[in-house]
Amino acid sequence: MDLSLKIILGVSSAITFYYGCKMAKQCYSIYQVFKNINHQDQAHIFDNYIEIPYKHMNINYKVWLPYNHKLVLKMLPYTVTAVKDNQSLNITQQPGVPYLITPYDLNAESIITYNENEDQEDFYYNQIMPFYLKCD
Repeated sequence: MDLSLKIILGVSSAITFYYGCKMAKQCYSIYQVFKNINHQDQAHIFDNYIEIPYKHMNINYKVWLPYNHKLVLKMLPYTVTAVKDNQSLNITQQPGVPYLITPYDLNAESIITYNENEDQEDFYYNQIMPFYLKCD
């Protein structure tokens, strides 16, 4: 076998392995998100919404939010932070659920979304919502 062919096959194998590992990591993350979803006091995902039960002042409530299962994999590599008084607060939430809050609502200067796969940051200011993180 020619040396250049061996090099090409080696590089090709390395690239395939790298992307296979990234996909396995994403699949495992999705598994972690969904593995306990059917417990009574946990969120329940339906076709196009998520139901989140919670208790406040000893009263049971539920919140229903839009949910897009087609965007889960696209939203998975994102970390979302609110910047307030030069401090960062991680506000990353369930992939597939839109961000319906603005920096203004959080009394923050900005919301920063970071895509780990593309090493890209996007900034949201004032009353702009990140929504589906430009994944839709």
